[in-house]
Amino acid sequence: ADMACVAAGQGCPLPQSIHALRPNGLRSVPSTHLSLNGPGVSVLDTSMVPLMGAAGSDLWEPSGAEWECALPKLPTLEEVCAILTDRTRRPPIEELYKSIFCLRQQAEAASQAVEALIHSLDAFAPQAGGDVRSSSVLFRHECCYLLGQIGADSADIEGVKKPVFLALLKVLEDEREDEVTRHEAAEGIAAVYNHNLDEANFDYKAFDAELLQFSAKYSCAEDTEYNEESDVAEFLRNARAHNGTAETGNSEVSEDEASVTHTRLFLRRNRRLMSILRRYVTDQPNSPLGETCYVALEGLKRQRARVCACQYRSFDPAIGVPNAVTEDIPRYLEILADEEEELYQRYIAMFTLRNLHAVAQLAQVLAADKCSAALRHEIAFILGQMEFTNENDGLAHAGEGSEEG
Repeated sequence: ADMACVAAGQGCPLPQSIHALRPNGLRSVPSTHLSLNGPGVSVLDTSMVPLMGAAGSDLWEPSGAEWECALPKLPTLEEVCAILTDRTRRPPIEELYKSIFCLRQQAEAASQAVEALIHSLDAFAPQAGGDVRSSSVLFRHECCYLLGQIGADSADIEGVKKPVFLALLKVLEDEREDEVTRHEAAEGIAAVYNHNLDEANFDYKAFDAELLQFSAKYSCAEDTEYNEESDVAEFLRNARAHNGTAETGNSEVSEDEASVTHTRLFLRRNRRLMSILRRYVTDQPNSPLGETCYVALEGLKRQRARVCACQYRSFDPAIGVPNAVTEDIPRYLEILADEEEELYQRYIAMFTLRNLHAVAQLAQVLAADKCSAALRHEIAFILGQMEFTNENDGLAHAGEGSEEG
């Protein structure tokens, strides 16, 4: 219902080639008509805009009047903060939605956007009914999505990464929050400290102490059982296997000093985080939250960057195979459609198909899958991200007659 209100809240009928809103921002105007700093991009979360014109060249060319209708005047940073926190009024979901996606462009620094989003989450505790800022799963989910993207994209530890991580961890731990919101928080905390970070100068001991101060339950048995050298060796094996460079007969393959050092620092930073995520995998193995934490853990085991070497700028839970070509589409479709396949491998296949623009195949799996709500959520996300109109008709049909949001 919130999503329908957001779409209706644009205030004027939009041409068909400007797509309907979706749960991660306005589907971008065809990128062939926009530069990343061009008109209207400030309305969007720009991670949704492909850097290349994948949408084609025969799409609708907006006139000045149509731009004015489709892309209304943006609120200032002060107005956005007031909308997000003012208790004297109850802004509708469409106003809130536009406001949070203005933050990344209207704020002079990422820390300002982070402060506004966190304050809104904290000021309105999750509860059914009442103020939309408390009751809307869509709104709270999107706040977490933006926090994760901004946190991963920033190198500012004190002003951005630390407050984002702790805010998302708070949401993840809060059982009053809807599982959809907690799922997004879990994705975010796995990304924040694993991109744009100077590992050699990161104070992992202080970070570990902060987590223990946040919650004493993170001080668990793994402290005494932890063996750094064996974990370093295991992680290097995982990385080699994922990159297609696994050992051939010699289990004692030597690693260069830089790789070992990098892995050791990575483990010191992520050991406690992995323990947190692992707890949800164990306690809720078949739930969307448990599946999300499982995928985050598998990604961490591969020590990979959170950004794909493709035309999409979003920080994703898995990275597609970089050298895949169009002829590989049937192979990756088979992996994605196989409900018996390991979940992380399905995620890799899914993002590989996205990078190959295999929209029809993704829509096919979205409609057919009965196994993983988390996977279907991600397929819906990337179908919107790919902004292909005809196949996205199937995105709407996939939700008809189902109980999924």
